Amino acid sequence: MSALGTTNITTTLVKNLIGSSSNSVVNLVGAAGLNPYSYYAPGQLGVDANKNIVLTPPVTNFKLGDFRGYDKDAVKPSVLTYPSSWGWGPGGSTCSFVMRYRLEALNLFAFVDPGDYVTFDFYASAADRSAGTNLKHRQIFTIPVTGDSPLPGHTRQSHSKVNTPITAPWWIECNITGFDTSWLSIDTDIYIDTYISDAYSNRKINFGTSLTDSYSSLGLHQYLQPYLSGQNTNVPIPPSGYAVIFPAVSASASPICSYGSSNVQQTYNSTTYAFYIVAKGIVIGGSTRVVAIDSVDIILTKNGVRTTIDTGVALSHISGAYYYGTLAGGGTWDYDSFGVITFENATIQDVPLYTQC
Repeated sequence: MSALGTTNITTTLVKNLIGSSSNSVVNLVGAAGLNPYSYYAPGQLGVDANKNIVLTPPVTNFKLGDFRGYDKDAVKPSVLTYPSSWGWGPGGSTCSFVMRYRLEALNLFAFVDPGDYVTFDFYASAADRSAGTNLKHRQIFTIPVTGDSPLPGHTRQSHSKVNTPITAPWWIECNITGFDTSWLSIDTDIYIDTYISDAYSNRKINFGTSLTDSYSSLGLHQYLQPYLSGQNTNVPIPPSGYAVIFPAVSASASPICSYGSSNVQQTYNSTTYAFYIVAKGIVIGGSTRVVAIDSVDIILTKNGVRTTIDTGVALSHISGAYYYGTLAGGGTWDYDSFGVITFENATIQDVPLYTQC
């Protein structure tokens, strides 16, 4: 048993629960080290100079009945950073995500000067978070409360309590909005200090009995637009004077010499592909050319699934070939996904026509 009921409280019951060697009401009610997170408990809730939660035992008016409702296993407030990484993007100058917290059974409104907000402060490093420097984002949220009927005669009185959701997972959700992304890389760890505050984010109460109980961290991942790119597989075997021939793709028809200079973005959640393609050759010694291929199979591979784009097609050295179609196997373009364009079964002249790049 970890929580006492509200009736029939005896010294023996309390002694056994808290592991005391005394049967004295004074020693039991005045015991140090009782759980400050229990909604009901003997003693006065407060904060120390560092805003950490403390429970001060009484020095007079010892009432065994103050153990009614006492839960020795009540846990401290907590912040949930699940999932461990939130996604944002692609693009955009700000992002949004969700933070969750629970004040558990903490009798917040039994404090002499109760707080009624939760503040989230975000930092780029653990050192900045500890020092409170270089704040990147701050957002406050009203703590939801509901009416409370205190136990008659109990020293700890409150007429409001934290309105924790009554259905799983019992977390209070806070939507973080307008979060500046200009300082973020594709994957960035951010460091969070969460605390109970006034309306101006002046810290009143940490989430536990030490400052670090208020600390958490979160990974932010920037989703990238899905894309495809050409890949060299040494097909076709380059003719004399060339180091390599490879597929080069583009989102635009021209200029063909710019093909392959960047990946070709595809439409998120779409089942189709769209791109222009030429064959590029690198001449031994370093120059680049768009070369003509007599016949080639063009293959797009995404997540191990092959889509045959075309077979036995001739590619020109003066213009790109455009292809649009549907991915094989019911594939779709997910964020961060990519497809690879390769050549197969190619034939090329010993001295191919080319456009100098």
